[in-house]
Amino acid sequence: MASEYISALVGAISSIFIGGAVYLGQQRYAKWTAAMNIIAEFNTLEWLGLRNALQEDLTRDPGFSVMASDAPGAGDDVRRLRHQAWALIAFYARLSVMFGGGFLARKPVFATFAEVFAWWYEFWLRYRSELEGTSELDHIRKLKTEFELEANAQHRSRDFVRWRERGRAARAVLGLDCEPLD
Repeated sequence: MASEYISALVGAISSIFIGGAVYLGQQRYAKWTAAMNIIAEFNTLEWLGLRNALQEDLTRDPGFSVMASDAPGAGDDVRRLRHQAWALIAFYARLSVMFGGGFLARKPVFATFAEVFAWWYEFWLRYRSELEGTSELDHIRKLKTEFELEANAQHRSRDFVRWRERGRAARAVLGLDCEPLD
């Protein structure tokens, strides 16, 4: 009789551990899948083209005055520039929510996005006055903090600092001199 109880207890405990291991495996798989999906999205020709075009436009109009332009009859160029800018801002805000919320595998996301984000953050994102007081700016700041923490965890703090310095250097070449929002 006692051996039956012990067998039942061992079976129950084994089921709990096996169930827990399966659940954790599914969670890890889901995070990796989500990470691979957002990485694939960011590395499409469309997104690469958008980032390159935005960088070129920012180089031509460093103050990016069209972002603040609400002039009636704004042309297609203004709409295109705004679309590019807000698409990048919204992407990084979404990445922040997913990364900070634990919905993505941290290592591949950091490896893929941290360098590009650090450059954009220092080159342009942290200076955008039209973002002041928006949830997008809050998310972008949180993403920077999350990437800094992940850089520390991966012993890559120097890399993250170097990537940010590249963005500042690119900004300095354009002669931009305004205060960051953070």
